[in-house]
Amino acid sequence: MVNNSLLEGIPVAICANKQDLPNAMDTVTLKEHFNRVLEHVGANAAQIFGVSALKGAGVSEAFAWTCSHATKNAVNRPAHKYCP
Repeated sequence: MVNNSLLEGIPVAICANKQDLPNAMDTVTLKEHFNRVLEHVGANAAQIFGVSALKGAGVSEAFAWTCSHATKNAVNRPAHKYCP
């Protein structure tokens, strides 16, 4: 999926679930790993959210960010070589 050129310029939200578990990878470490991937994809906006679906922590923030950036893209759609 990350090699799909149609994702260039599209906002990416990564939800790191299971943050309620003691051995969960923290979001700082996840960002270190995913930043290289996101740069390769060309994401113009990307965010990693630490969430716990079980406790509901971080879920609202992740969806709010996603909705906000989807709305921005609907108004100001990024140019793409395959889509006029």
